[in-house]
This record gives sequence, C-alpha cells and structure tokens, in this order.
Amino acid sequence: MISTRSTSLVCSAPCFRAKAALAIAASMLTGCATPARPRTELPAAASAATPVRPLNGEYDVTFHSTWFGPIHARMTAQPTPTGFKANTDPGVAWKMVGGVESVLGPVLAPFIFPQGMLLVWESTLPNPQTGAAGEGYIGISTVGPYRARTTMATADGPICIRFTDDRTIAAMTVTPAADHAATVDYAALTDSIERETTARLFDPSIAVSPAFREYFADLRAALPYVHDDISYLFAGGLAWRKRSTLPLPIAYRAGDASAVPMLNACSVPVEPLTVKLDNETRIVTIEALAFRDCRAVDAAFAAAIAQNPSAIILDITSCTGFDAAALRALSWLMPPDSAPIEAGTLFGAAQRTNPGEAEASIVDLIRPEDYDAADHILSQRGIVRLRVAPIPHAYTGPLAVCTLSRTRSSAEILAWCLKSRGRGMFIGQRTAGRPRVSREHEVGQGFIARIPEFDWLPPDGQPLTKGITPPVRATNENYIKIAKEKLVHPSSGADEGTK
Repeated sequence: MISTRSTSLVCSAPCFRAKAALAIAASMLTGCATPARPRTELPAAASAATPVRPLNGEYDVTFHSTWFGPIHARMTAQPTPTGFKANTDPGVAWKMVGGVESVLGPVLAPFIFPQGMLLVWESTLPNPQTGAAGEGYIGISTVGPYRARTTMATADGPICIRFTDDRTIAAMTVTPAADHAATVDYAALTDSIERETTARLFDPSIAVSPAFREYFADLRAALPYVHDDISYLFAGGLAWRKRSTLPLPIAYRAGDASAVPMLNACSVPVEPLTVKLDNETRIVTIEALAFRDCRAVDAAFAAAIAQNPSAIILDITSCTGFDAAALRALSWLMPPDSAPIEAGTLFGAAQRTNPGEAEASIVDLIRPEDYDAADHILSQRGIVRLRVAPIPHAYTGPLAVCTLSRTRSSAEILAWCLKSRGRGMFIGQRTAGRPRVSREHEVGQGFIARIPEFDWLPPDGQPLTKGITPPVRATNENYIKIAKEKLVHPSSGADEGTK
C-alpha cells in the first residue's frame, strides 16, 4: 500500500523492529530533569480534566508500532503549570551502568539518564477551546539528539511519538497503573532466548565463546533492576554495547495490528520502504530501513519509476536486512535483457564447514512466489543457492547506492551483487561485513527472538568479512547531498564527499 500523503510504502510484514524499539527507548525532554512527585490534590485548572490527563500518580505506558508488539513501561507523573511531567523509576540506569559519570563523564551525566531515569517525558495539555494539541518530548536525555517530540490531539486519545521530519515512529497509550505485578518472567525469557539462539545461530562456535556467555551473564546480572519491558531492553542494550560486533538475537513481542489505526491517525508512519521525489532535480530516493516482503519492494520501485525520475538513489545506510527479499531490488535495477545473476549461497550451521562444496538446490528468483520457495528450501535443507532474474520493466537509468557501517544482513548481499555487476555509483562508508539472514522464533510469554541463522557466501567463494567500500566517500550527514551532486554532475571527483 502506498501512502497518498507522502509516497510512503507500507510493508505488510513487521519490519525493522529492532531499530524502532531502540529509537523509542532513546528519545526525550529539554532541561535537567528531576523525578516526578505526585500531588495529593490537582491544581484547580485541571479539575475538569479526565482521570488520565493531566497525569498524577502511577501509570502503565504502552508503546505501539507496526514493527513490533507492545512495549510496556511503568511511569510516575505529576502535574505542572502547563501540563505534566513523568518518568520511569529513578536510579535504575545508574544501577545497571555501574556509575554513569564514569561512563559519560561529569558534563553529560546530568543530561543522559538524568537522576538515573531511563525515560523522561514532559508535555503540555491539549486545548479543547483552541484545538491546539498538547506537545512535549520523551526520551533518555535532556539533550536534543536523544529525545523525540510527542503530540496529543485530545486528553483521552493516544500520544504520537514523532521524528524531526514529523513521521511517526510509535503511538503511546497511558492508563492508571494496575495493582498486579509484571506478568513477564524476564529470567525465564532470558533462558529461553539463550537456548533458542544457541540451537540456531549460523556459527555454533560463537554460541560457546566467552563473549556470548558473558553477554547473557551481564543480562542476568541486571535482572534485579528490571521491572518492565523498557528496563529489560535497556539491560540488553548495555550488554550488547560491550560486545557490539557479536551477532546476537533481538527479542520483542509479536506484531501489534491494533497499532495501525493509531499510527495512521498520528501522521505518516516511519515505514521500512519510503519513496521521496526531489522536485528540483527529479531524483527519487528509495530509503530502505528493512527488506522483509518482496511485494513491498515491487510497490516501492513501481512508485519510484512512476515519477519518471532523472535518477534513483537507493539509500540502504540504515538497512539491517532481514531476508532474501532484498534481492528483489536487484531485479528492478538490472537491464531487462541481462542473464540471470548469480546471487550466492545462503547456508546454516550444518553446512558451515565447506558451504562452497555442499550440495545446494538452485532457485531462480523470478516472481515473488519464488522467494517463498527459496525460504522453504532453506528451512528444510539449511542451504540454498540463489539466482536473480531481471524483470521486463526494470529501471536502467542513473543509480547511486548509499551505504554506511550500519548496512548489513541482506542489504549487504544486495550491495555486493550490484557492485559486482558495476550497477550504480556507490557513495558513503564501508558496510558492516555481516551478510547474514535472520529468522524469527517464538521464545515464550508472547515474545519472539530474531536470530541470525544463515550466513552468505558470494558466487566467487570469498566470504564478505571486510564489507564493501564505496569509492565515493561521504559521512552520515552528507551522503544524500553528495549522491545528488554526483548524479547531477557525474564528472566531479570521487573523494569530494570527504572534503
């Protein structure tokens, strides 16, 4: 489905949940924050307000997104002259980190996780007389980059969490705190995630490594301070931060279909695939945050080509995969008369010793149904060789492919295939060197773990461990600008982006 408000593509399957969860757990407020202290009496101006807002007391806050299931947090709130402020329990972040000043330094310590609070939120109230929405910020910090804007149209409606470009990443609902304790056994959940990951990880040697065991040991050590989903995510993030190169699982609840109406009511949601037209240059940018559904890829490229672009920028700088649907983009970007493109071999732990010589079925990826067939073979046999056919109405015009160190998983496989065929001008920074495909597995209590289950071997038999280095260098801040300049003026120097 294509949004008529901004040519944003809606993916039918939940995608890019990890990044969305981290973004929700990392957004926020201005100024130094102090913990909320509920009042025994509300100010007179709030006497006609609903029992929910302005907030005063303990509340259950739930974050909703199309990428992942509900994320729960407990927050304490108090009214302010213009609305309210709220926060998670003070001191939790400091206890988990083991001394914030030693990690962040004395200057940032008061602003990142102020008073040890994982989340801080402050907002005005909506004005029913003028129709003005209540506005505020929520996040982990009093520093701008670590917060996101919140808006509420009515005192009882959901709260929208927005990025700086006004796209909505999630919606929040707030209800008075229930008397019962948390229903999730996080210790049992951790045990289940570790068992499932150990059994399915693409490289069995990683599952018995000291770093792998230390990750779960750190996570368990933080459990005494875990009381809700937000604190559990934070504990996992801290444990991962110490060993960020380790391939680790991501846990979340199953997708929340009820979130779609709330998100659509807020504004244009942040989608896995977005198509943007620059009216001045007629350059279309396809921003890919995740590949999960090849039919959504078809819709994105069809929308891009319908704009009659002068050029296309494929932005996979923040793309983390997840599966072979990324190769559907290859079909749209190769000349229609090209021979089928060898796209390498996906293989699991059982074939790791010598995947290049293992017997593998070859699947020609021509139609969307072929991707389902390849997925089935991979599940049954643990190995599959892929070959991609171009489509008759493929795009053959100028192309720029933007990558950064965040480019990984099947997005990196796509990048290798394009670069090996000389298709497109590559701009940005070296990719991660982790061309793996992950799968979702149930781990109990309504949670799912996404585990890196299959590795990838290029057709030339040389593992892609060092990533792909673009000849045109650019930073995280200017890669789109550089890409447009190169497409408009192709003869400009290859390294101008670093100057």
